[in-house]
Amino acid sequence: MSKKKINRRQLLKSSGLRPRDIRSVDPSLWLTNSMPSLLVREQAILLNFGSLRAIAMPERVLIFDYNRKGGKAFLELLLPRLNPKNVNGGSCMPFELEVVEAALLSRIQRLEQRLMDVEPQVLALLEVLPNRLTANVLEQLRISKQTLVELGSRAGALKQMLLDLLEDPHEIRRICIMGRNCTVRKGNNEMECSVPTEKQIAEEEEEEIEMLLENYLQRCESCHGQAERLLDSAREMEDSIAVNLSSRRLEVSRVELLLQVGTFCVAIGALVAGIFGMNLKSYLEEHVWAFWLTTAGIIVGGVAAFFIMYSYLKSRRIL
Repeated sequence: MSKKKINRRQLLKSSGLRPRDIRSVDPSLWLTNSMPSLLVREQAILLNFGSLRAIAMPERVLIFDYNRKGGKAFLELLLPRLNPKNVNGGSCMPFELEVVEAALLSRIQRLEQRLMDVEPQVLALLEVLPNRLTANVLEQLRISKQTLVELGSRAGALKQMLLDLLEDPHEIRRICIMGRNCTVRKGNNEMECSVPTEKQIAEEEEEEIEMLLENYLQRCESCHGQAERLLDSAREMEDSIAVNLSSRRLEVSRVELLLQVGTFCVAIGALVAGIFGMNLKSYLEEHVWAFWLTTAGIIVGGVAAFFIMYSYLKSRRIL
């Protein structure tokens, strides 16, 4: 490992790339090239996996911003794979394929680890809700949902990239012939090599690359599917919370309506009391029974008016 500072012209000259190729892995163009990509050129493979941006060549790999989380995770996986003691007598893949596999593995492991971290939180929230509606719990649900949306989006983009690569055999064959005296015809996609053994080795590597990509595609689909299921559960819980809150608001509205009806009936009695409280003589105040008769009339009239209004609201399905 070595650290270098090189300008764009030196990078293009050493890698045999064109300026438009570098744009796909340029960290300064973060917003325009945020989607994951794996581009195959004649002498290099350009890798863009978010925080990991690298150029893999037959004998070396250039990593941009190696101190970022993606670059550190990539190096932790790549360096042990390059140690001959770890091969254990098995077949060793070409260097650029080791780089591609380490990049895919580091990316998918980060997605899986993030999913393993957020899954227990979501399940715990689903058990608590909707019986415990507090601001803290709802905020945790919002944060978990936002994390799942981001995780599902990243896993979905990586899955689509792998699908597009598997559906393009021409790109896979271009990976196989990198560093060899071979060419691939664009018309019939046939591989031609100056040495027959190189063609046989390239064809074997093609099957190995397809199996490798399919393996990581399955892991990516599993991660994406689990994130989508958890996100659907969180959304269903939000719908349940909304229904629960609507039910509570309906109960409060019913109580408020009953109180308003009761207040209206009491106000009628207060109106009658106010009429009799005027300083005008009606000659009813001279009779003893007038007080009790008026009081009883107010009470009976208020109760009767309340039940009449209640029956009317029930018949109109307002209550």
